[in-house]
Amino acid sequence: MSEKDEPKVVKVLQKSGKVDDQIDWQVAKHVMNLGGYTACQPSLVELENGKQAIKYLIDKTVVEKDGLYGYGIVGSLYVSLDPLGIIWFTPKEILEKKSEELIKTAKPQKRPRVY
Repeated sequence: MSEKDEPKVVKVLQKSGKVDDQIDWQVAKHVMNLGGYTACQPSLVELENGKQAIKYLIDKTVVEKDGLYGYGIVGSLYVSLDPLGIIWFTPKEILEKKSEELIKTAKPQKRPRVY
């Protein structure tokens, strides 16, 4: 698998659920550093190599005066459970290209305020 090849998911083990706060925070920090993205909709998956990972979708997110808006999914991020760490994420140039396309064509949806 090259750096640009997304891991192959062979099975979704749990479509949704609560992720450990420490993992969630590390993922959020990583995605925030890319600028304008939010990690969302985590699922537990089994990869082609037999390992389990948490798959997050990456949403293009924009802050407006009246709140936070999402344009849609532009990529994915995978977190290995053993050892714990990010094993793959959509390359930034692909995130940026998909984001530009969505901003031109999609109507953003207001995201709920969750604190």
